[in-house]
Amino acid sequence: MMPRQSLRVELVTRRLRWLATGLVLLAGSALAGEKNHFQFGSYGRIQFSGDLYGGRGKPTNVVSHGVRLEEDSYAELNFAYDLNYQAGDEFNVQTVFTLALFEDLFHYTGNTTSKMAIRNLYGRAENVIPGLLHLWVGSRMYRGDDIYLVDYWPMDNLNTLGGGAELTFGREWLLAWHLGFNRLDNEYFTQSVTTSALGYGTTDLLYLDRQKLITSLKADRLFFNLGGGDLGLKLRAYTEIHSLPKGGVLRDDTTTYQKETWPADLGWKVGVESSLWGFGEHAFWNVWLTWAEGLAAYGELAVPWGLSPDRKTTGAREIVLASMLNYEKDWFGLMFGGYLRWFKDADPNAVDLDDYLETIWVARPAIFVTEHFHQLFEVSWQHKDPYGLSWVNGSHEQPEVWKAAIMPALTWDKGMYSRPQFRFVFAMSHLNDAARNLYPYDDVRRDRPWQWFFGVQVEWWYFSSYR
Repeated sequence: MMPRQSLRVELVTRRLRWLATGLVLLAGSALAGEKNHFQFGSYGRIQFSGDLYGGRGKPTNVVSHGVRLEEDSYAELNFAYDLNYQAGDEFNVQTVFTLALFEDLFHYTGNTTSKMAIRNLYGRAENVIPGLLHLWVGSRMYRGDDIYLVDYWPMDNLNTLGGGAELTFGREWLLAWHLGFNRLDNEYFTQSVTTSALGYGTTDLLYLDRQKLITSLKADRLFFNLGGGDLGLKLRAYTEIHSLPKGGVLRDDTTTYQKETWPADLGWKVGVESSLWGFGEHAFWNVWLTWAEGLAAYGELAVPWGLSPDRKTTGAREIVLASMLNYEKDWFGLMFGGYLRWFKDADPNAVDLDDYLETIWVARPAIFVTEHFHQLFEVSWQHKDPYGLSWVNGSHEQPEVWKAAIMPALTWDKGMYSRPQFRFVFAMSHLNDAARNLYPYDDVRRDRPWQWFFGVQVEWWYFSSYR
């Protein structure tokens, strides 16, 4: 039997040997895989809030995309792995998986279920032809530039299952093509019915199965060092085509099944974007103009409403003019953004609440008191002009909201986009009579022209390209 002292020495020696072996293996794997990278990223925002009446803070918006400050908590976990990642033109592959987590928080609701969604699941091959051709396949948030203040992508924002190709010509030119499908869980796209099985019994039959096909094309031209300085310019031309095949659903009238036909449908969207940068520290200015018709006027994740008599989206239209500005100088910063949007559905009714003109504009000035402490302010105005008459009083009403907020913030670094950012928000909103008439009759907010929101928030992003 080995003496106790010798046994202890043997155990210590063995553990040191294991530790040394592990360190060698770790160093060896790091050296061998220096071109391979695992990356974890995250976007998140979370808040607790109140309305000064004992309830939770609630948004006060009358437009489709209201101010970002009052949005629900939300997070994304982004996992990516790069094979042979280098800055040059060598072939490399990246796989991306993004899991989204929605508002239901256990510590608030006591509910153990959570709402989740897979927002990205795709692979990308870069430099298939060195410096020229890049490919991707999968389920992807396929986006361009956004209006951060209202969390809105006014031009290129697609969510499909498909793929795409990019051609790059130096730093100046980009040509990108995408083709994808989606099929929403709705009888406009899909229907399952119970039918007789072969032999005996019943089986489920996918009776309606029509995918929406969406294809897009964009072309970028970049100009650098304009005027011999840091000024740069990007011009983007963009187009989308949406199409649906014909199909049919079965309606059960309790005695027999009646077939109801959905016709084939089509839509398109065109847009242009101008982006200027380099006229200040972290400064940029984006301007968009888009025009959509038919299916594309409703967006890629919407079930169309207000159809024409032939049950198509022909005649639906959306026109958007939008802008986003960021400027920083020494101790001062400014964000300004918003949009003007005109929408008309496909039905022939010219006096319709579903047809409207809406606009929102938001300004967020900031004083950089120190590198980490910022005093933020936000002022916004939103207005909606529906073309129909109010259900409340039968007159033409135009809902309108003015909003102002004071936001002391603790930020990781100086800058309007520096994150993580901790902020206290105290906001007050004034709603006109038309805006308050949008609330249900028994909602206490109908009698409050002034509404309040206070909250404590944190927002962050790490290795996340989507804010």
